[in-house]
Amino acid sequence: MKFPLFFLLALCISKAAAFGLYGCYERLMYWQAYQMDSGSKKQRIAKACSRDAETAKVVGPVSGGRCNLRQFLYYISASEEEKATIADKSKMKDADLAKENTALDEVASKLYGANVGRNYQPGRIYENLGPTSGTHEARSRVQYGRQANAVRDIGTEIRKKYDNEVWEKQPKTKKGEVEKDVPLVKEGLVKERMGIPNGGVDGWITCDLQDAKTAVNAEETKAGREPMKLKDFIDDWSTNEGGHRLNINAAKDAKLKISGGCSA
Repeated sequence: MKFPLFFLLALCISKAAAFGLYGCYERLMYWQAYQMDSGSKKQRIAKACSRDAETAKVVGPVSGGRCNLRQFLYYISASEEEKATIADKSKMKDADLAKENTALDEVASKLYGANVGRNYQPGRIYENLGPTSGTHEARSRVQYGRQANAVRDIGTEIRKKYDNEVWEKQPKTKKGEVEKDVPLVKEGLVKERMGIPNGGVDGWITCDLQDAKTAVNAEETKAGREPMKLKDFIDDWSTNEGGHRLNINAAKDAKLKISGGCSA
């Protein structure tokens, strides 16, 4: 027995994210849902896609009463730059998108390579989705948590370089990485705190990067050294092996959702 489609999406959204390769798999998850929903009596997923004038004007008229993948991606995107990429057939080839039923990983990779995977419009995916929607709230929590975790990871790297004594005290995995479930750090230059979203009762361990920068640079100034540049750590996190691994792991998770992980 499968859950009704709307609840399937509500369950899946608890693991959803809209960045990098994961964001590409997420869009393909919604596309799969749109295809399943298109034959239902009461369509809920992107029901206005086939009637959207801008989509039809930019990426071609809708045929057969439903959007194709290119039209769907264009319709839900919230980024004008991304929309331009989706509409450009030299960047997003029809032959690549046509593989969405036979080579899902290839399609996700092509989207990722074209820098598709930015912000989208949830209200265009779910009918009547608004600020009071439980699904919208769940997604905002995931977004908040993902950002909090990212900031904590960046703070850990700053601590490792500029406050190594405190970093050494933290429990490590066999690979030498700080355990994710360790208590928050209350000492040193890069202190951690609980980040709780508005209206939430629980949250995620994170830190304030600006406070960390101020504390570190005060010590660097005393020692006559060059100040720390926060941008270096943020850029490194987004491109290093660890950041890439996070994208890959998240993408695999979303792929499982697409292939039936939300059915029972």
